[in-house]
Amino acid sequence: MTHGILLGILGSDTSNPARLGMNRFTKLEFLTPAKFKEFISLEKGMVLCALLQPSHLMNRVLQDLVAVAQSYEPERLQVKVFDPEYLPHFAAEFRISGAPAYLVFFAGVEQRRFLGIADLEDLREIIAGPAFDVTGAHL
Repeated sequence: MTHGILLGILGSDTSNPARLGMNRFTKLEFLTPAKFKEFISLEKGMVLCALLQPSHLMNRVLQDLVAVAQSYEPERLQVKVFDPEYLPHFAAEFRISGAPAYLVFFAGVEQRRFLGIADLEDLREIIAGPAFDVTGAHL
């Protein structure tokens, strides 16, 4: 089983007032199929879930996910990673033919997806897309 929690460490960004006071340690939780089902059934907010191959776990993809998680208050956005050991399960469940893939959920319902490698700007665009229109957070 892949590690249940990954700790990302990034320096604090004092130039961005929205990030002042945020902890520089960010937890990205790995979700098994059972954990995802339970989590998403109870979640009422916005969630970005990443479907990654094991080779993506130690590169820039994961660092960018940590940066995104640190950019938002947990009440506005949670960032999760589907456990790579269950890649075939999640790929079949969401009808995705490859990884990486990013899915945005709101109140447990998929709102948007992005297939392929995404850098930090891509991730921000994925989050700022139509799914945020549901919450009015962009207004």
